[in-house]
Amino acid sequence: MPRALNPACLAFVLGGAVLVALAGMPVRRRPRRPAFDDGFQLPAATPVDARLTLGLVGGAEEAIDTRPGRTRDR
Repeated sequence: MPRALNPACLAFVLGGAVLVALAGMPVRRRPRRPAFDDGFQLPAATPVDARLTLGLVGGAEEAIDTRPGRTRDR
């Protein structure tokens, strides 16, 4: 049988995680330029079209498998 969750222990662990994360924030800084290139190369913006939207919806349905009429036996 699993042991009960001790809220004091959970608060201690989460507090330690927050302190570690806050200590690391000043160390991480945004790079001004890439290390091995002259500049950042961003992709061109493309509009969201119906094909992309249907692909995302279909992929999500396949991932969670909630389409009507489907059985889990494949």
